[in-house]
Formats: sequence, C-alpha cells, structure tokens
Amino acid sequence: MKNIIGNPKQLGNLDIAEHDAENAMFWSDAKATCDAFGEGWRLPTKQELEDMIKHKRQLGGLSATNYWSSSEYGNNYAWAYSADFGTLVANHKLAEANFRMVRLSR
Repeated sequence: MKNIIGNPKQLGNLDIAEHDAENAMFWSDAKATCDAFGEGWRLPTKQELEDMIKHKRQLGGLSATNYWSSSEYGNNYAWAYSADFGTLVANHKLAEANFRMVRLSR
C-alpha cells in the first residue's frame, strides 16, 4: 500500500491522512489496516467524517465516492458517506468503501 499518511492535513483537533487508501475494502479490513499503521491512526467517527466532507476542499479533495466511518449502526452496518446520495448512510459492513485515516493531533 502506498504511503497514505503523506503530509497529514489538520482539521480542528484531527490529523487527516493526505491520501485515501488505494483500494475499497470491507469495514473490518479498513479498521484492521488503520490498526496496522499504529500511532493512533483510525477510521473517523461519523461526526468526524461529516466534518471532513464539509471541509473536503481544505483537505485537497476526496477522490472516492464512498467512505467508511468507525461508527457502527447495529451489528452488520456502519455509517459511511455516499457521494451518490450526498449524505451519510448505513452501509453494510460487507460492502466495499474507501477510507481516509485520522488521529488526534499531537
């Protein structure tokens, strides 16, 4: 996987990875990828993802059409941004979506 961290952008109290993950993944695989990076990197919460979408120009844009959040919606779903609908939707965890990692600023 390419260096998705790059030069992190700052939004409020968050560092946001410069790039999306290369491939869309199932929710559990996206979480595991973030865990593998360590250093506090993780999927954004539902609210953090909403803020990222609102400020996507400040972040240099978001290239994918669907993004995972860490916020679950029941056992089989998690909140994700859908560009098709222009809002957050409950997406099945076995659907594939991209993600942009975040961490609390240091």
